Amino acid sequence: MMMKHSSFALILLVVLLVLPAQARNKEKIRTETFDPPHEVLGLMASSARYREAGTLYRVDLAEADTLLNWMIPAKSMVHFREDGVTPKYVFLSSKTRLDSLLVHGSGHNWMTTFHPNGRLKTVWLAEDIVIDGIPIRKATFWRAVRSRAATRFHDNGQLKLAWLSRDIEIQGHAFKKGDWVAFDKEGNVDLDPIID
Repeated sequence: MMMKHSSFALILLVVLLVLPAQARNKEKIRTETFDPPHEVLGLMASSARYREAGTLYRVDLAEADTLLNWMIPAKSMVHFREDGVTPKYVFLSSKTRLDSLLVHGSGHNWMTTFHPNGRLKTVWLAEDIVIDGIPIRKATFWRAVRSRAATRFHDNGQLKLAWLSRDIEIQGHAFKKGDWVAFDKEGNVDLDPIID
């Protein structure tokens, strides 16, 4: 019986990850396709999607372009906040380096999110890395399915949540490989975090 419930849960998770947000919200989205590509908010787009209110919802990049100071690969899908101007998240079309972070991308499989101020909020690392002395493990599909893969940052750029790639002592607290560790905005270990 346990296998049936876990299989159902996995299928439900996959459906929810793949089902676009506007379909879940039943929001009507208008799509414009451009041939040749057209500039939308300074981005060369192959298509753009707009909310009922007329604000920009999504841009599909026709070519590699700069978004928030990072070079984003062609065919990436940039989604915007309700104001239609501020990037909320992006589905990268391929692995991409954002500052020193190599993050996953391949269509709708990995979502990189941004805070309203444009700083990174959530990434799915494509390689193990050390950030501020913290050894962080890369994300894999199975870790993501079990909600044990995302690396998160506070809106000031400080590390918020990470999954460890090796045993380590941080600020007097012992952690094992595979444990997650949370930090407050000042970089202190947070043993009772609120994760949004």
